[in-house]
Amino acid sequence: MSFITLFSITFAPKRGIVSRYLIQIQNKKKITDENILKTIYSLFEKDEHTTPFGSAQLTAIRSFDTSTLNKGINRLIKKGLIQKREDQFSLTELGELESKRIVRLHRLWEQYLLKRTRVDSDHVHSGAEAIEHIITPEIEKELERELGIEGMPENDY
Repeated sequence: MSFITLFSITFAPKRGIVSRYLIQIQNKKKITDENILKTIYSLFEKDEHTTPFGSAQLTAIRSFDTSTLNKGINRLIKKGLIQKREDQFSLTELGELESKRIVRLHRLWEQYLLKRTRVDSDHVHSGAEAIEHIITPEIEKELERELGIEGMPENDY
């Protein structure tokens, strides 16, 4: 009986120790990938969508562990979100769309925090950094409704 209980606690499909650990690993990878895309997009915005960027430029904006950054870049290349030429990276069309989506969610949450809470403006960015990775399309629509920006072009907020 003890063995069955221990086995269940360890290997239960959604609540077991192993399952939770695997979910944590997936979430960390997702957050890393989205942060890389967002960082590339910020460089992309500044340079008017023309120049590829290197790892050093990415780490200058956001402190990535070299190994984590390289693994994330390889995942994003496999997903077709970025392309690599020599030591330079650039967003693909799909990568540009995905990075815009991530930045949009971040900015939506910042706007929500500024307009609907008493969070100081200098604390808004860190709050948005944490939540942008878990905003669902339903929450996104609710944020748009709350902020009165439904149907508004993305560049207007």
